[in-house]
Amino acid sequence: MERLSADTFRLVLDTMVEGVVLHDASGDVVWCNPSAARILGPDVLLSVRTSGSHEQPLRAIREDGSEFEFDDLPVMVVLRTNRPQRDVVMGLERERGQRLWVSVNAEPIVHIRDGRTAVVASYADITAERESAVRMRTLENQLRQAQKMEAIGQLTGGIAHDFNNLLTAILTNADLLAEVVDEGPPDAREELSDLRRAARRGADLVRKLMVFARRDRPELTHVDVADLLWDSTRLLRRLLPESIELSTQVERGLPAILADPAALEQVLLNLSTNARDAMPEGGVLRIQAQLVTMGQEECRALQWGMPGPVISITVIDDGQGMDAKTLEKIYDPFFTTKPVGAGTGLGMSIVYGVMQQHEAYIGIESAPGKGTRVELRFPPAATPMPMESEEDTADVAGGTETILLVEDNEGVRAAARRILERRGYKVISATTGEDALQLYQIQGHEIALVLADVIMPQMGGIELVSTLKRQGSKARMLLTSGYTQRAADVAAMDVPLLPKPWTPNQLARRVRETLDNVGAP
Repeated sequence: MERLSADTFRLVLDTMVEGVVLHDASGDVVWCNPSAARILGPDVLLSVRTSGSHEQPLRAIREDGSEFEFDDLPVMVVLRTNRPQRDVVMGLERERGQRLWVSVNAEPIVHIRDGRTAVVASYADITAERESAVRMRTLENQLRQAQKMEAIGQLTGGIAHDFNNLLTAILTNADLLAEVVDEGPPDAREELSDLRRAARRGADLVRKLMVFARRDRPELTHVDVADLLWDSTRLLRRLLPESIELSTQVERGLPAILADPAALEQVLLNLSTNARDAMPEGGVLRIQAQLVTMGQEECRALQWGMPGPVISITVIDDGQGMDAKTLEKIYDPFFTTKPVGAGTGLGMSIVYGVMQQHEAYIGIESAPGKGTRVELRFPPAATPMPMESEEDTADVAGGTETILLVEDNEGVRAAARRILERRGYKVISATTGEDALQLYQIQGHEIALVLADVIMPQMGGIELVSTLKRQGSKARMLLTSGYTQRAADVAAMDVPLLPKPWTPNQLARRVRETLDNVGAP
């Protein structure tokens, strides 16, 4: 084979994609090809030195984020051990924070003239491949988290359905008992009142679980900010360690806002959890609420709101704080600065989503070592907050119509039957959608209303109503459910929905309203 000339070798090296660098026995760079200059930068000749006054212009970073010591660089390891270094991954930080990743191979060679060991090193730019791999791992993690949240959502939905059925039976039977003991001993009436309050708190708890699992849309109502914050403070006090002082300050006379109280409690819980984690050694968590006045310039700067008074809720901690890069990603789903297994990265994305659903404003100020300040702003409710009153206990008008009651839960079915029969209705019961269809075929001419649960084995209420409508049924339809995930499907059918848990008066009122509705069934 013909021996290649030095010029030919140089041409081959100059056209290589990988950067090739020749180091002498001291580690100094004596030659490099154009690709090395492109990959390592114009100061490649100063990139590795063992002596001299030049500073190393490139910082070499390991995959775990630590910095290479000079003696641990591949070239220096070869010179020290006379052993090749293969596929060493290094992150090289240039000026202005730029970082590229290279795969380094370094081989010892013996200098022909003086017999001293030199090193030839090749640098392959793997930045794009590494970023692609990181993105793939991120997507895989996001998929796992999404699947986990989906499983949590399904579990929560099942719990909500069963729990609301249980609460419905408790509430209705408590109300029915209240009618009997209304003139009885005061202790009995007070105990029944406690039972009903506990059941309603259970219903609120289910709502919070549903909002947390993002299985339910926020239900806007008039919210007293002071009451919300004081109630949340009691919950947060149990969440925070003793090393964190909780300070709550609420301005007197704040107007009400339109919000979902369960969703806002979740927002405060998420923000307080983040603040707790940012203060591992303890500190102060401040929650404040006040009325502030926004001007035209501030509205333009925030790109939110109208000039005038707004309610401001701030959550302030004196923890570790965040840098600008972290703040840029703070709302990204699955982004977290916490160790693996210590957080899902969904807390702030849920907060942002809730604020968007409320058409409210959220702003964050933070800096390393200076803590974090999160501000939430809400416009005052356009209408005054309804006056609190005792639950309407006036008996709702009944009727003599025949109602087909379809409910698979025995306790709810029995309670509903008693409520309706006490008001004069004739009730036909079915435990499944299939049984209801058979009963309707026999007695459909006398059935004025079909009252069915949405979620039942095999054929649920939506499927039952759809089938009856296709068959030309003239009966009114009313659906009830403790799991509102299919509320949109119910609305699309133009059928009223009575959420569980309901009280006797709520059931009776909705049944009468549905029967009296003049429109098409």
